[in-house]
Amino acid sequence: MNRPAAPRRRLLALPAQDGAPVVIDMAIDGDDHAPALVLLPSSLRDSLDCDDVATALAGHGWRVLRPQPRGMAGSHGPMAGLSLHRLAQDVLEAADAVGAQRLVLAGHAFGHFVARVAAQAQPQRVRGVALLAAAAREFPPGLAAALDTAADALQPRALRLQALRQAFFAPGHAADAWLQGWYPQWRAHYRAAGSQPPSRPGGR
Repeated sequence: MNRPAAPRRRLLALPAQDGAPVVIDMAIDGDDHAPALVLLPSSLRDSLDCDDVATALAGHGWRVLRPQPRGMAGSHGPMAGLSLHRLAQDVLEAADAVGAQRLVLAGHAFGHFVARVAAQAQPQRVRGVALLAAAAREFPPGLAAALDTAADALQPRALRLQALRQAFFAPGHAADAWLQGWYPQWRAHYRAAGSQPPSRPGGR
């Protein structure tokens, strides 16, 4: 039985921001001539835990692009003043850098905000947007605290698993796969980014 090919990885130099370099780490699965589908991860996570999903989608004829958010995996750039617009621009510019013009955007939880803003920014190139476990602007009580606990490697394992089940996993599904892959050092930056643009009346 043939093993699926490992994703190709590229470090993409994007236009500098405020004189500082911006580099996006892109994982690519599938044929370079296939239709492009962009997977965008949940808050404080990279998308490298989506290998199985990316492999399956590539097997069904997609070119799967996984641009890692700033500060995660090999991606880096200025973090001050981060916004959904800036994160969406990173996604679109990274797609440009690998020659992907027409896109389907699939955003998981926090990633769905980035997908929607990218689609608004360049509607002419976005074929569709898939919302995966779409996050709400206003969370149920305790959900933000559960996310913080799940991301904190210093917390007891049992407590983190309980928080993961509360925030992300349906009953009967193993949550331990998500004990790794967190970037809690960027919590304040991404929480602030999620509020820009605002969802209140008068926001765009």
